[in-house]
Amino acid sequence: MGVENIFNPYQNGHMIFESASHRNITFRSSNGGFINIGDVDLGQVITQANIKERLTAVEGHTETISSMERTLEELGRKIDTLEAASGSATSPTVPPQSSSDVTRRLRGRNECDNNPCRNGATCIDLFDAYLCQCTNGWKGRQCDEDINECVTLGGTAEGCQNGATCINAMGTFSYQLSYCRCECTANWHGIICTVAHDDCSESSNQLLCGHGVCEDVTRAQPGQPRYRCECNDGWDTDGVRPECTRDINECEADQPACSHDPPVTCINVPGSFQCGQCPAGYTGNGFYCNDIDECLVNNGGCYANVQCINIEGSRRCGPCPRGFPGKYPHNRDCTWTVHVPLGNNIRFTFGNIYLQQSENCSADFLTITDAYDAAPIGQYCTEMTPSPLTTTGPIALLTFHTDATENANGFSIHYSAIQSDPGCGGAFTSDNGVLISPNYPNPYSHRSQCIWTITVSEGDTIAVNFTNMNLENHEECQRDYLEIRDGTEESSNFLGRYCGNTVPQAIISTTNALLIKFQSDESNTGTGFRLTWNVHCGETFTEDSGVFTSPGFPNSYGHNKDCYYIITQPPASIITLNFTAFNLEAGGSSGSCDHDYLEVRDGQDENSVLLGRFCTSTTPSVQVSSGQRLWVHFHSDGSVSAPGFSLIYNSTHNTLSTGGETGGSTGPPLSGCGGRLTSGNETFSSPRRPRLYPSRANCTWILDVTEGFIIRLIFNSFILESHSRCNYDYVQIYDGVNTDAPSFGRSRFATDQEPVKSRRESERRPTQEMTGDLKRAGRLAIRHSNSHRSNRNKNMERGGVLHLSTLKIMTLTGLDLCPESSRWTCRCPQHIQPRKEKDLEEDASFHRPAPVMSEDED
Repeated sequence: MGVENIFNPYQNGHMIFESASHRNITFRSSNGGFINIGDVDLGQVITQANIKERLTAVEGHTETISSMERTLEELGRKIDTLEAASGSATSPTVPPQSSSDVTRRLRGRNECDNNPCRNGATCIDLFDAYLCQCTNGWKGRQCDEDINECVTLGGTAEGCQNGATCINAMGTFSYQLSYCRCECTANWHGIICTVAHDDCSESSNQLLCGHGVCEDVTRAQPGQPRYRCECNDGWDTDGVRPECTRDINECEADQPACSHDPPVTCINVPGSFQCGQCPAGYTGNGFYCNDIDECLVNNGGCYANVQCINIEGSRRCGPCPRGFPGKYPHNRDCTWTVHVPLGNNIRFTFGNIYLQQSENCSADFLTITDAYDAAPIGQYCTEMTPSPLTTTGPIALLTFHTDATENANGFSIHYSAIQSDPGCGGAFTSDNGVLISPNYPNPYSHRSQCIWTITVSEGDTIAVNFTNMNLENHEECQRDYLEIRDGTEESSNFLGRYCGNTVPQAIISTTNALLIKFQSDESNTGTGFRLTWNVHCGETFTEDSGVFTSPGFPNSYGHNKDCYYIITQPPASIITLNFTAFNLEAGGSSGSCDHDYLEVRDGQDENSVLLGRFCTSTTPSVQVSSGQRLWVHFHSDGSVSAPGFSLIYNSTHNTLSTGGETGGSTGPPLSGCGGRLTSGNETFSSPRRPRLYPSRANCTWILDVTEGFIIRLIFNSFILESHSRCNYDYVQIYDGVNTDAPSFGRSRFATDQEPVKSRRESERRPTQEMTGDLKRAGRLAIRHSNSHRSNRNKNMERGGVLHLSTLKIMTLTGLDLCPESSRWTCRCPQHIQPRKEKDLEEDASFHRPAPVMSEDED
C-alpha cells in the first residue's frame, strides 16, 4: 500500500485506521493524559485485566494453604497431648502456652504488612509466611532478581531476529510486549525485526520512478530508503537520481528504425519516435517503404504510344516517335490551376520533359507552387524526367515561361488526387461543429497543409471560438500557423493568422463562409488546435433605414437560434418597424409565444420597455419607438421551423422626442422633461415645478397603457405664458405617439391670462377631462414647448400638473348610460339610443368616444 493510502479515514460513513504493509498503529499519551474509548480509560482496562490474571493465579493456591493450616492444627493437638502425658513443668517466669495458642497467634499475624515484595510485586499472606507474585521482568523470593530476556529468548522465535541486537533493561522493557528492545539492522524493522523494508511501497510508482518500474533494494544505512527504477522503453535516468525522466532521442541512434533506403525522416517524441512519410514514388509507413510502379496506372503518364519504364521512386518514359511532339513557342507565360477535393493532396507525375537548360532556370522553366504558399515546391529546366511531386494541399499552381532564345519539345504531366492525413481538410455546411488539427491532441505531422471551408445559409454569419492552441511559435507565424479568411477563396478578406500557445479571441465573419488553413513546416511540432463554430445571427444598424430578415429567409430559419438586432439612430429620432413578411411557429396553448418568437423593445437592451412579442403567421402591426433605439430579439427552439420574417425600418426626426432638451438640440438633458408613462394611474408636471420652468424646453411624454384601456387626463393646475395662437409656451396633445396622430390642439391648453409680474401664482384649473381614442391601445403624446430664448425669461411661468388615469373599454348597448355633459359625445349604433344620466359612475366608459370640448371652455 502506498504512502498516500496509509490513512483513509472514511469508508461508507465509518472511520477506519489501516496501516501500510508491515507497519504499526501506535497511540501514545503524554503529560498525564489518557487514551479513552468513549468514557473508558483504555490503560486502566488493561491494568485491571493484568491484576485479575494475577489474582486468578493466587486463588489457585488457596486450597493448598487451607490444607497446610489443617495439618498445623492437627500437629498442635498432638503436641498438647504429649506435654500433658509427660507432666513437664512450665517456666516460672513465662506463662505456659499451649501449641494451639501459638498456632492462633501465628495465624493472626499478616506477614505482608512489612511489604517484603519488591518492584511492584503482589504480596500474598500465608501461615507464618508470604508469597510474592512478581511483575514481568523480575524473579526471586522477593522479586528483586532481574530476568535477562535476551538470554532466555535468544535463539527462539520470540527473540530478536535477522541479526538484530537485543538490549535487556533492568526490570522493565523498552517495549511492553517483547520484554526487551531489539535494535534492527538497516533493512529490517518491527518489534523483533521480522519485517523487511519495502521502499517501493512508500509512494506511487509514478512519483518514485516516473516512466519506470520501482524495484526494492536492500538498505545499507538505517533510515535511508533504497530502490532502483527499471525504465520503460524510450526513457532513462539523468545519472544522478533514480527517476526515469530523461527522454531517449531514438533519432540520434547510429541506426534509427526508420527507412534508410529510401531515407525517411525520424521524428522524436516523448518516450518514443515516429517516422515521416515515405518519399514520393514510394508507399509504406515510414519504417518500410516500397517502390510504386507508376507504369501500372495510365501508362505512368507517358503518351499512349511511348514506353513507360519504372525506376526506383519514379519512372521514365521512352523516346517519343520521330517528329512528335512539336516544339513550344517563344515568349509565352502559361498558367494552370489544379483543384482537387478538400482533404486531398495532388500528386504530379511527369511523362516527358524537354526544356531549355539554363543556370538557375533563368531562360525557359516550369514552376509548381502550392496555391497557399509563396515558395515553389518545384522548378524545372531540364531534359531529365523528375521524380513525382506531391503538394501539401488541394490546390496547385503551374507556371510555364519561355523566352525569345531556344525552345524544345516541352513537357507532359499527369496529376491525381491522393488522400491527405485523416482529418486534414474538408467542406462543412452544418450550422455548428468542432474542428481540430490532424492527430489532435497528439502532435501533428510535418509539412502538412490542411484547408477547410465552412458555409452556412445565405444571410447568416459564422462565429468561431478557440478552445486550445499549441503550434510552433514564430514572431510572424511563418512556420506553423492557422489562417482564417472571410470567404471560401484564398483571395478572401484576411481575418487573422495564429501560432504559439495563446488562445485567440473569438472571430465573427461578415459573410456566410470561412476558409481555414493549417500549415506546418519540417521543423518543430505541437499538439495542434481545437475550435468550435456556430451560426451567428443579428446585427447593429446605424443607417437611417434598412432591411433585415430571419436567418435563411425565405427558407426555414433553423433551430435553436437567438439573433439580436439593435437599431441606433441620432438623438431626437424615432424608429418605425414595418413587417413585409411574418411566419413563425405558433405559440403555446395560452398564446404566450413561448416557442419561436420575435420580441421588440423600446430601448437598447433586454431590460427596455416591451413593445410586443409576436409569433404565428399573423403580421404584427407597425411598431414605433419613443426614442433613438430599438432592440429586436428573434428566438427559435429545437422543434418546428418556419420561413421567418422580413421587415423594414425607417428613422425620422421626432419633434416629440422624450429625451428632453433645453438650450437647443445640443443642450444637456433636462431632468423631469418627458418620458414614457406606463402606469394606469400617475401624476406628472412641467420641469422644475413649482419653480419656473426653463427657457427653450421641449419635453414629450408618451402615455402607453395596457391594451384594452383608454386614457383620461385631468389637469390639476395650469399656468403658461399667454398668446392668442399659443406660439410661445404651450401644451399640445396628440391621439397617438407622433406628430402624424390627430391633435387635440394647442389653444385649448394655454391660459388667456397675462403673465403675473409679481410672480404670484395665478392658476387656472380646467375642469375638462381629455380621453384618448383607442387607435393604439390607449396611447397619447403630450408635448410641452417653450420657444423663448434666455433673454425672455420674464415671460416664463410655473407650468402645470396633470393626472393620468385609465378606463376599461366597454361597448354601449341601448341600456347603457351616456353622461349629460357637453364634454362627452356618445356615438352609438343607429338603432340604439343611449340613456342620459347626470351622474356618471367613476368606472363607466364608452366605446370609442370622440374627445370634444364645450364651446364655453378655452
